[in-house]
Amino acid sequence: MVAECFRPYGVEHRLAVGLPAAPAHTKTLFFDRHGNHDFNERDRLVVNRLRPHLIALDAAARERRLAAALVRHQEGTGLVVLQPSGKIEFATPVAARLLARFFGNKPDSALPAPVRDWLARSSVRVNGNGIAPAATVPLSVDRGSCRLTVRRAGRTLILDEEIVTLTSREREVVSQLGEGLSNAEIAERLTIAPTTVRKHLENIYAKLGVRNRTAAVAAARLEGGRSDAEC
Repeated sequence: MVAECFRPYGVEHRLAVGLPAAPAHTKTLFFDRHGNHDFNERDRLVVNRLRPHLIALDAAARERRLAAALVRHQEGTGLVVLQPSGKIEFATPVAARLLARFFGNKPDSALPAPVRDWLARSSVRVNGNGIAPAATVPLSVDRGSCRLTVRRAGRTLILDEEIVTLTSREREVVSQLGEGLSNAEIAERLTIAPTTVRKHLENIYAKLGVRNRTAAVAAARLEGGRSDAEC
């Protein structure tokens, strides 16, 4: 371990202090030194004296996260606070309802697999040059005409839901569908390529949660009169 992981970065001596953590999770602070000057008994004594204060700081940070979640809960926000292990520590009722609607997630259970995979992809460690990873790209999941967007802020997930509206061009395509026109006829009338019509249809089907032209026309008429509160 020393030869392959520490020494290439100039680390010859390491002092570690562990903090309380959830099962299957390790929370440890490392103090590294270069060269031949090892840590001594005084260094270890200082770290041991600091350990209770570090534990208190970590616990206070957790309480601040929970307090922030409760405040956002009062605002009707979908909020999930995660344990260090990645499991759900606290979820507002709005967040629990959204997870159930989009993923079939049961209350107080682990995060849905798509969300866990998204978090795993975004959990990039700071590299050897000390450059922080890029900001996490939000996760978007469509269900019918509704879209769930999940954003990450540390160990907190913010969930927002919105109506996925059709673009003006997609509405034009749906309007032509309502007249019973074929893809070729729609392409000719709108002066676009047939392949472009097919792509618009794919997007329309995905946004409206339908599989055929007739259903798309019916869903688009309903979607036009809906409000965000009905999502």
